[in-house]
Amino acid sequence: SILWPMKHRLAGAMVINSAGFFLDEYLGSAAHHHLERATREWSEDRLRPDRDLGHIADCLLSLTVGAEPGYMKHLREAWIRSAALCDDEFWKLSAAHCSWLPRQRAEVMAGRAPLDIKVTMACSMHWPTVVLTESMQNFYRLLPKANFVHIKHSKAWWELENPEFVTDELVALMRSVRFDDAYNSELNA
Repeated sequence: SILWPMKHRLAGAMVINSAGFFLDEYLGSAAHHHLERATREWSEDRLRPDRDLGHIADCLLSLTVGAEPGYMKHLREAWIRSAALCDDEFWKLSAAHCSWLPRQRAEVMAGRAPLDIKVTMACSMHWPTVVLTESMQNFYRLLPKANFVHIKHSKAWWELENPEFVTDELVALMRSVRFDDAYNSELNA
């Protein structure tokens, strides 16, 4: 939603995995009600003084990372070690993030007019369809100059799952937003 108030100051933008632009049909569905319940539970899990870091890690990683079992085990252990060092302020912020429900995100985006700036939208290829892919497609309709690409080999946490995307494709995508076509053709000449 920050793109709209800043539109006069932007030459372009890059949006990665924006989950939160849902249509009314989805917001009224059983799937959405399930997601609301789950996000409330995730929020409550983070605020418990006796929080189960293993359970939180399992929920987080199963939703956001698609990787081989050995790498998943490594990520889980590293996440638990890091999370054990976090203070109550971190957990309050984490709980608040989980409690910002999809309905509230959709309300923030409701009524936006199409935006006339150059945008590259990147969406993880293997994220659950309704939660992210459909949201990105709905958002895409508001960005007529957008270039829509998929992040290969990614469920959501693309920085961990697909380091080649970060080092190769992401840099190229950011350049495509930053520079106009005339500049890019000069670089390639």
